[in-house]
Amino acid sequence: MLDTLGPEHLKKVSSVSSVAIVGAGAAGLACAKELLESNNEIKIIVFERSDSLGGTWRYEPTSNPPLSKQYLDSLQQPDSTPWLDYLKANGTRLSYSAIYENLHTNLPNDIMAFPDFQFPPGTPVFPPHHVILEYLKSYSSHFHISDLIQFNTTVTDVVWVDNKEVASQNKGQWKVETLQNDQSSVGWFDAVVVASGHYDTPYIPSFPGLDQFPGVILHSHDYRTSDQFKNKHVIVVGGGHSGIDIAREISLVASQVFISLKDSDLAETLTGLDHYDRITILNEISTIQSNGSVMLVDNTTSPPVDFIILSTGYLFDFPFLTSLGGRPKKQGIIDNTRHPNLVTNGSGVHNLYKWQFYIHNPTLCFVGLPLKICPFPLFSVQATWMADVWNGKSELPSEEKMREDFKMEIKDNQREYMTLIVKIIEETLFSTMENPINSLDILSAEQSEQHMHQMQLLNKLEKKSAKTSDNQHSVLTIDSKVCINTLGLAIEKQPKCGAAISKNNLISLVVGNDIYLLNENCTKHEATINFDESQPELLAFNRNSSFLVVGDTIGSIHFIHCTTKSILFSFDVVELLENNQQHPNENDSEILKWLDFVSGSNDESEELIVVTKNMVLLRFSNVCLSKIEEAVLKKDFGKAKEAKKAIKMETVFLSDGNLKSVKDLAFLPKFSRFLEERIFVVGSGDSPLSVWSRSQPNERTINVDHVSKIFQESSQDPEVFTLVKCEIDPSGCYLLLLDNEFCLSLWDLR
Repeated sequence: MLDTLGPEHLKKVSSVSSVAIVGAGAAGLACAKELLESNNEIKIIVFERSDSLGGTWRYEPTSNPPLSKQYLDSLQQPDSTPWLDYLKANGTRLSYSAIYENLHTNLPNDIMAFPDFQFPPGTPVFPPHHVILEYLKSYSSHFHISDLIQFNTTVTDVVWVDNKEVASQNKGQWKVETLQNDQSSVGWFDAVVVASGHYDTPYIPSFPGLDQFPGVILHSHDYRTSDQFKNKHVIVVGGGHSGIDIAREISLVASQVFISLKDSDLAETLTGLDHYDRITILNEISTIQSNGSVMLVDNTTSPPVDFIILSTGYLFDFPFLTSLGGRPKKQGIIDNTRHPNLVTNGSGVHNLYKWQFYIHNPTLCFVGLPLKICPFPLFSVQATWMADVWNGKSELPSEEKMREDFKMEIKDNQREYMTLIVKIIEETLFSTMENPINSLDILSAEQSEQHMHQMQLLNKLEKKSAKTSDNQHSVLTIDSKVCINTLGLAIEKQPKCGAAISKNNLISLVVGNDIYLLNENCTKHEATINFDESQPELLAFNRNSSFLVVGDTIGSIHFIHCTTKSILFSFDVVELLENNQQHPNENDSEILKWLDFVSGSNDESEELIVVTKNMVLLRFSNVCLSKIEEAVLKKDFGKAKEAKKAIKMETVFLSDGNLKSVKDLAFLPKFSRFLEERIFVVGSGDSPLSVWSRSQPNERTINVDHVSKIFQESSQDPEVFTLVKCEIDPSGCYLLLLDNEFCLSLWDLR
């Protein structure tokens, strides 16, 4: 019944008029949107087994029961009735979701978003799962996808039927069987999109003795909260993102938490986590003992534990594609040339061209299979290519060439397509290049014809990136350009230290002894604040832009209320240092080196960090400027004074003998909720880069001596080598350093 791909079949690939999409998660929604945009007359039905869209981002508080030891073998060596199928058949499958209560993304929202639909302003850098779900709902509504979805509908079987068996049709079609409210239905479609995700069938490793474990065995799929692990002993198996995050979360309530890792390099990652000292790192597991202890491959044994949480990943499993070998099997050998099997042992999907098109019949397409990628941008790229192929705008290579490509992927164990896709995404989102085709010069001449459809796709995506929704911009543009003198300000001097801009776009500009406050378009002069005895040097707006803090040349810090345009209070840094036995050099014309606000310990407070030229860090905590502003506006000056008195200050001497001067600082925010915030300090000396803990600022944290060694070895003059600037991107992933030899270097902090 299965047609092999020939010239006539290739023509039918480009004449698709009806499509069934399996799954209304992010990938399914992206496919529906792209198909609609490519052909508004196409028939599209999105089949979703749950009662709402969102796929894996739907959080379900209830979870499945612990793994039954009776069925562990069928999970370790999957066959036609794995554990989750057993639950479903017996009416005990409670949840399809793999989301836990406190899960956040591990990608910044601007990287995770669809290219033509950004997250709304104010979205956290690493959004929690419910924010992602609301984003997907907004995406569906904006692009009119919701009406295409049939909820509570499970796809039970998909099979290709050739034209001899399809009544009143002159071409083959896909027969799609579904189940809704115990009622079976059959539909016929020219093409099928599999967008059912990958987080459904857990992979259970074959640990000897696992079926004899006296405690409770869970897969991370069914972890929701840490409540049941209070005062328990727990071992987490696996060092992926979920395994590490779950171990960290459980460690806050459990008596003891172990994590078993295959990769010893992951142990270094754990040392950067909050509460890592509560997590004991173990080697790979060898055997589970009947008393609940675990024997490791290094012949050591752990104490007995109450829970084993298997954060060991998932199997590729397509229960509705049994006719194409879509289920994991105990044993199986794949024929890479003609055999149609999609899945063997569940570790991958076979017989696909570029992880997408089923080689034997490209009217079956998979979207969202690659792992460890930026998911939503990738879904958009894959969906666009799929729509172009099915409406005839892009052609696939011959079956023979696609099969050869698949052989090369198997042989090299690499996916050249993924490298290309990453370049497409980067250049579409972050570049304004004039000729995007030139960016693909990495491809050989033999590959150029094969990848012409990706080149065409890149052109299309670049044009599409300009079509952003609801005044969202994908290209940086100049918002305003104005000569300041046209505002009626008689400015003869050049600005000494540039400007600062607040979150509500109020602009402050330092000129001589004056600070000018301008509106967001630089078209109106709001106010001038004059400093008679000193010159302002350093500027920073606080979190809600109600205050501008100014550091001047004589070492004072002034808190300027932006609404009343007045200085409410000040701190004398020189006096504070003398009170703490730190004496600045009186001959220095520059006392303050750096200042800025960082988030505080709660929503009401924030912290002001000030660094002096003689390498003293002053940390002002419990700074509740919102309370001070509220009291001032109500003329309750007693309350305002109390809030000021509540501000605490501590000093840290940054020099450890190897750092001789401070040139700049940067703050590493909490990355993915569990990395400790750190202070990066750069300057001159034997260690021009130093990293400090923010919560314990008297202690250095990361050993970066190897970085200093690299700089010293590559420097033209190591004696005077200095790092002059450091910046950390908002995601907390990358550190940018600039040295006095005008060399830029980018460091991956992950």
